[in-house]
Amino acid sequence: MSVTLESLEVLLDKKFSEFEASVLKPIMVSIEEIKASINFLSVKYDDLDKAVKDLEKQNKILQLENSSLKVQLLAQAKEINQHHDLLNEYEQYSRRECLEISGIPQRPRENTNQIVIDIGEAIGVDITEEDISVSHRLAPNKRYPSRPPNIIAKFVRRDMKEQLYRARNQLRNKTSHDIGFSVENRIFIS
Repeated sequence: MSVTLESLEVLLDKKFSEFEASVLKPIMVSIEEIKASINFLSVKYDDLDKAVKDLEKQNKILQLENSSLKVQLLAQAKEINQHHDLLNEYEQYSRRECLEISGIPQRPRENTNQIVIDIGEAIGVDITEEDISVSHRLAPNKRYPSRPPNIIAKFVRRDMKEQLYRARNQLRNKTSHDIGFSVENRIFIS
């Protein structure tokens, strides 16, 4: 049998077409699918990369803002502490005419001004109603609820307060009984 160039070309074309249909075509389809997947992943990677860069920018902005807010917060805390100190000084100054008296039993409808006058009398200090600006009981002590609430007395003149304060040592031998109470509590002035 004689093989001609044309028959050989036809035979090769036929075999190549069969090879192409059975082997190359599925490989080409798989390659196209892989290319599509790679393109999809590349787009997703680009999106993620852009999102990460945007988040990094936002993070830097937030860090700067956070640092700025910390500085402001520290400055305000310092200012608040200064105001607190000033307020404390003003409160101390406003109390310079005040004395606190403890150990006096509480009675219904009591007159705290009269109690202060009686204490002064017991220790030899002449106090009148006009010497006292205001007096009242403090709120009960939560730590020691069985103790009677202390009395605060604000005097019109500081020298009267000082007189009573200097004479407080005379209270060592006195109790609330000495000023008309049935209970014998020690009296303290601070």
